[in-house]
Amino acid sequence: MVNHDTVYTALLAVHGLGSLGTGLYGFYYLERSQGSNTAFLLLILQFLMALFILILRLGKSKYARIATRVVNILFLPFVFPGTALGIYGLLKVDRKRSSK
Repeated sequence: MVNHDTVYTALLAVHGLGSLGTGLYGFYYLERSQGSNTAFLLLILQFLMALFILILRLGKSKYARIATRVVNILFLPFVFPGTALGIYGLLKVDRKRSSK
């Protein structure tokens, strides 16, 4: 049986690191091209949301479930992979296990 909470936490960590890496690269590129930094700020926002949830989930906080639900809703407008992660989190994560 797949433990969706563990899978989600791992995907969240990968998404956060990817957002940070892309954001830093984008910042470097935008500094050189004098472009807008809106995309950079959105990527850093995704990184900070992922980091916040990771800290709560790994610390086994009692607020982790509520915060995870809120961040999953906030991830929905972000184009892939944020949307996919948000949908997966809303459908599979922090559900009560049925005993059979």
